[in-house]
Amino acid sequence: MNPRAPAEQLYNFVLDDLTKAATYLTDAPTVNKNIPTLSAVYGMMARVHLEMGNWPEAESYAKQAQTGFSPLTQVQWLDRTTGFNTPNQAWIWCTSTTADNDVVKSGLVNWISHMSAETNDWGYNGLPANDLIAIDAHLYSLIGDTDFRKKSYIKPGATAPEIESDLAALLVGKNYVSIKFRPGGGIIGFDEALVGAAVSVPLMRVEEMMLIEAEAAARQDAARGKTLLETFVRTYRDPAYTSAASGDLVVNDIWIQRRIELWGEGFATFDIKRLNRGITRSYTGTNHRVGFRFNTDVSPGWMNYCIVRTEFNNNFAINANENNPAPVTPPDSAPAW
Repeated sequence: MNPRAPAEQLYNFVLDDLTKAATYLTDAPTVNKNIPTLSAVYGMMARVHLEMGNWPEAESYAKQAQTGFSPLTQVQWLDRTTGFNTPNQAWIWCTSTTADNDVVKSGLVNWISHMSAETNDWGYNGLPANDLIAIDAHLYSLIGDTDFRKKSYIKPGATAPEIESDLAALLVGKNYVSIKFRPGGGIIGFDEALVGAAVSVPLMRVEEMMLIEAEAAARQDAARGKTLLETFVRTYRDPAYTSAASGDLVVNDIWIQRRIELWGEGFATFDIKRLNRGITRSYTGTNHRVGFRFNTDVSPGWMNYCIVRTEFNNNFAINANENNPAPVTPPDSAPAW
């Protein structure tokens, strides 16, 4: 029998494992970023301490994890052939698949199939019955016009000449659709799953560490965190960027930049729950589907991990009364903006 454990106990268990890993791993140069190095351990340490609210530790480990890495350039970010599918100097850790991997052979059950609009007729995301994956319209509006990351999404009302020629027929009229994650092989991968789905996926990038450093610093000294945020965005993403925030609101600006920088990379739920932010999907100009336009003031219940009935039936050290609150459908809300 296995009773529930306090969250702090589990965090400490993870930290203990990471501390051991730090003694076993080195940062010896490697071309295979599937294998974690000491930098990846420091990055995981930074993530855990951020979740625990240990700000000095989160800042320190995030800074250590950055050693030897530098952010993606505009050319790398937007590259048609290698954009977000090939390891580079910004990636600390990744996972990779090859053409002989079962998930690649499946055509549908792989990362690019779900995340790329450029899979023509072989990807799940591109099936006629499905909506192409897109950024939230309001978040898109928060990206500066001088920020090259905005080019990762189809501009509302974009005409054929404003879209890459071989994608124009597919994406004209597809407002806000993402072209951040590119199929392998560029144009060839557009039609051939064994080429397009055989890609690498980032698990940790130096930019995340820079934003963790900024948030952890801001929790201790808002002005210092704001300086780190503005330096990062102005230097690497948008030279015209300025944060108008002060005090506790600096953390919110850092969160917005996390949403923009790390979009689609798996951090949204952790950030929303850590910051206890609500979600807003019902607003003027929303691009969320009818039936899913919910607004909440705090992190939504559907982000709670619920213990399944099979566990209760077989683990008598816990009972249904100890479950996390079951998700409840929030009511439709009036536009927030």
